[in-house]
Amino acid sequence: MSKEVLTKAVKPASAEKREEYLKTLIDIKESIPFFKPLSGDEIRTIITDIRFIKYREEEVIIEQESQGEEIYIILSGSCSVFYRMVESKEVKRKVTFLPVAKLGRKDVFGEISTVAEVPRTARVVSDSDTTSLLAIKIDMHGDAHNDIMVKVYRSFLKEVSKKILEANKRLHEKGMRGYL
Repeated sequence: MSKEVLTKAVKPASAEKREEYLKTLIDIKESIPFFKPLSGDEIRTIITDIRFIKYREEEVIIEQESQGEEIYIILSGSCSVFYRMVESKEVKRKVTFLPVAKLGRKDVFGEISTVAEVPRTARVVSDSDTTSLLAIKIDMHGDAHNDIMVKVYRSFLKEVSKKILEANKRLHEKGMRGYL
C-alpha cells in the first residue's frame, strides 16, 4: 500500500480548474528546467491530469519506496527531502533520515519515479503551512508525441544529473560517501 499522501486530492480537477492550473504551469515554465524546452501546446499534449494541493507543516508528500506517477512543482512554501537509511544490527533495525535537499518555489520533485518508473527515491515533507503544489501526471507512453518525449527525457536527464551531483556533494561534505 502506498504511503504517498495524495488522498487529499482524490477528486479530479474540473475542466475549468484544469485549464487554470495548466495556464499557471505554462506561465512559469521558463523558470522550471524540466518544462522549459516545451511549448505551451506540447505541455497540454502530454499532461493527463493536473491538480492544486495544499500541505501543512511536517506533512509527508512523498514516502520513499512508495509508488508514484506524479511530478510536483512547488508554487509556495518549501519542502525538505530526506533519504531513508536502514542500518541492520541483527535483531534491531535503526532507521535514519538524512536531509539531502531543501526545495522552494518552482522546484520540481517526483520526476525520477515518474519518468524512470521506479519507486520513489526519497521522502519529501512540507516545511510550512503555506506549501502549495501542482501535482502533474504526464503521459509517458503516448506514441503520438515521441518528439515531445525526446525533449522531456533530455530535460529529465540534465536535471536528475544535477540533483545527483548536488546530493553527492552534500553527502561527501558530511563524510557520508557512497550512498548515492
